[in-house]
Amino acid sequence: YEDTKQIVNDINRTDTLLTVHLGDITMISSPVEYDSFTEIITKLNMPYFVAVGNHDAIVKGRDIYKKIFGPHNFSFEYGGIKFIVFNDIGVEYTLDFDWLNNEVDSALLPVFIFSHAGLTSPDAQSEEDMRNYAAVIDKPQVKALFYGHKHMFLEEYITATDGQQKLIQQISTARGGYHAVVRLNGANIAIDYCYKGICSEEVNFTFIY
Repeated sequence: YEDTKQIVNDINRTDTLLTVHLGDITMISSPVEYDSFTEIITKLNMPYFVAVGNHDAIVKGRDIYKKIFGPHNFSFEYGGIKFIVFNDIGVEYTLDFDWLNNEVDSALLPVFIFSHAGLTSPDAQSEEDMRNYAAVIDKPQVKALFYGHKHMFLEEYITATDGQQKLIQQISTARGGYHAVVRLNGANIAIDYCYKGICSEEVNFTFIY
């Protein structure tokens, strides 16, 4: 967890308003790993939110996660955006697409979804899960999806049924010293890829309200 410590220190030196961790905070869901991560993440100087990863839900891991962080699915509004953190680990859970669809359909603000596995992760989701997830992302309220799991930076753009462009953004793992900074200015999203405290803007995307 030394890389996570350094990333927390790096973030605390910026004007970051909130932090979202995209999961896999452990390797084997052990209580020691959860304790180590929690000790570090609580040192952030701003609100933080944690999505559940497939490594975090082994054996008793799902119960430990819930005890520390609360529900696996939750949402909040901040800065003119509805943030939805969704548990998309279909190999460990029955995914609650009814909840997700309701959260998106009721949104009065642009929606950003944060999850661990993303749209196309057959090692973490069934084909039905992936189809259901893609149908949610196709909805006009959803502007961007941020996910981890594959441990690399990758930005993709998909065109929805209504012609909107959507950002599908993969964020690399904290292990190794990687994180990303997302800057929002109205409908413009700029994303810096960061490695051991050195950041460069790599993504610039404007969505349609």
